[in-house]
Amino acid sequence: MLEVYYGYLKVNGEDFAENILSIVESSGIRICDVLTDVLFRQAGKFKTSYKLSLADSMALAQATVEQATLVTSDHHEMDAIEKDGKLAFHWVR
Repeated sequence: MLEVYYGYLKVNGEDFAENILSIVESSGIRICDVLTDVLFRQAGKFKTSYKLSLADSMALAQATVEQATLVTSDHHEMDAIEKDGKLAFHWVR
């Protein structure tokens, strides 16, 4: 959510970014905000293996730990990981 918020804040301003957060929160998407040992270790493995940003590594780790689908628009970073077939992705564009 940090990257989503940041992206909209930078381009569209605070009111727009806050509105997007409200939409996401009411959509049923679960936002996880606890950094467990399992999560940070998995994120470190993704960051090392794929040379990702910390935020992308955390999102991938959370999806892996939760056996969830990662919702993203970041083909640049995630296409190689999708090709490995270890995670489910839902592309928003």
